Amino acid sequence: MRKALFTVLGLNLVLEGLTSARLVFLPFRLEEFDASTHGGLVLYGFAALSAAASIVWFLKYSDNESSLALGLGLLSTFHICMVIACLMISMIPGVVGHGLLFAAFVFLFVNRSKCLRVAEE
Repeated sequence: MRKALFTVLGLNLVLEGLTSARLVFLPFRLEEFDASTHGGLVLYGFAALSAAASIVWFLKYSDNESSLALGLGLLSTFHICMVIACLMISMIPGVVGHGLLFAAFVFLFVNRSKCLRVAEE
């Protein structure tokens, strides 16, 4: 199950990382960038970056159940909130992507005890 944990975190890293890179650099790519209309996209870019970077924290701090529960709970909350936001603006690819990640993180949360590192003897 630990492999499943890091597979999902890797997918999260790729999807949120690519989204982040695209949005964080929007002011440099969009000639008519206006902070009042496009600023929220840049803000989401940094939120996506923090979600993507979570794999670094999991590598270091996923050895006990409470840390694992906290991280998985935060990522589940992030993705369900993004599903709701994407529904509100009719962004179906976002609903699907965040919905799948939400389901995966909830599954991992429920099975978090199986995601702990097994001590080698």
